[in-house]
Amino acid sequence: MIYIYDILLNWTDLHLIYDFYEWDKSDTIEHIKKIPLLKVNEESLSDFMHFKIQVTSEVLEKIENMTEVYKNKKISYLSHACILSDGVRVLGVEFDDNGNLIYHSRLLLDEEDDVLDLVSRLEFQDINYTKGEEISKRGFYTRKEEEKKNYLLSEFAATYEQKDIEKLHYLYQEYFDEDENDLKVMYEKLVNSFDYFNPKHEKLYQLLQLSHTKKV
Repeated sequence: MIYIYDILLNWTDLHLIYDFYEWDKSDTIEHIKKIPLLKVNEESLSDFMHFKIQVTSEVLEKIENMTEVYKNKKISYLSHACILSDGVRVLGVEFDDNGNLIYHSRLLLDEEDDVLDLVSRLEFQDINYTKGEEISKRGFYTRKEEEKKNYLLSEFAATYEQKDIEKLHYLYQEYFDEDENDLKVMYEKLVNSFDYFNPKHEKLYQLLQLSHTKKV
């Protein structure tokens, strides 16, 4: 078994994968002293990034208790974790005792480069797994944009549920620069405006933030 030593992993739920420049101090970041490395093909790595995955007991046994975590000057162990790479991308993964993928993580840039350098000298390995449903993705949003998008969607929904037609009309006019008086039409068009996070969304976010600040 080949191992990677002394890296940081930022474990996130399956629907999120944060690049290193989006990491935050509040994230679950662990200092990994030692973790097994497996080289897999491109298709397999893409599956682990975008789908719910369950690996076989054989895979679990292969990596069981081989990941060391350094915390509070002590070493503890993750039952089933490893680093996967196809020679181009790198992904840290953790499984539960049934083989279900539960967390994953990107690496810091320099640590990823070290992994890729090592992987280039390794042979591909077969990893047996079952692919489930696709995981929702952030698409082209940064972490901050995703947070702002969710905030706006929450505001749109609350305004619609409260039937605050005046507020929704104001937001609608600010975004679309056109007149509309049907509450449902305004709400649905605002919700469906998120092909990507654009300057108009940023303007609505700032207006709502300013409005809440004034109320406080």
